[in-house]
Amino acid sequence: MNQTQKLRPKAVHIEVPETIQTAELSQHSQDIISHFGLEAPSLLNIYSCHLEDALIEAVQKMKMWRELYEEQSIELSAARDLNALRQQLIKEEADASA
Repeated sequence: MNQTQKLRPKAVHIEVPETIQTAELSQHSQDIISHFGLEAPSLLNIYSCHLEDALIEAVQKMKMWRELYEEQSIELSAARDLNALRQQLIKEEADASA
């Protein structure tokens, strides 16, 4: 089991009652509802979806920049080799002229 699978909670499908007594909730749940309101789960889900989308976009950009960097590195290496060869030919021509 990889790290991502460990972090994902299993989906639990239950019927939500029409009313919920606050005494039925844990103290932690009561504190969250008191602080963030009844829409806390919905807001947290929306936030986590936006966060996940931003992370996916960042990873895609990193891959794109890495590919671009690798392409540029290859071109730079080829240009250096070509320049070294050109310098060698210039030196050989200068030596032959002298």
